[in-house]
Amino acid sequence: MSELTEKLKEEIIDQLNLEDISKEDIGDNDPLFGDGLGLDSIDALELIVLLEKTMV
Repeated sequence: MSELTEKLKEEIIDQLNLEDISKEDIGDNDPLFGDGLGLDSIDALELIVLLEKTMV
């Protein structure tokens, strides 16, 4: 797992308060929405906020 991928998974878990999920549970090619991680449109908005915060 690359350092960037690992950090991104950690940030997703923290930002979305996914307490029952570890970074090892998220496969590199798993979809984040639908049948994958099961995120919804509100989660997508929170991820956008996360990306905007980290890109500044």
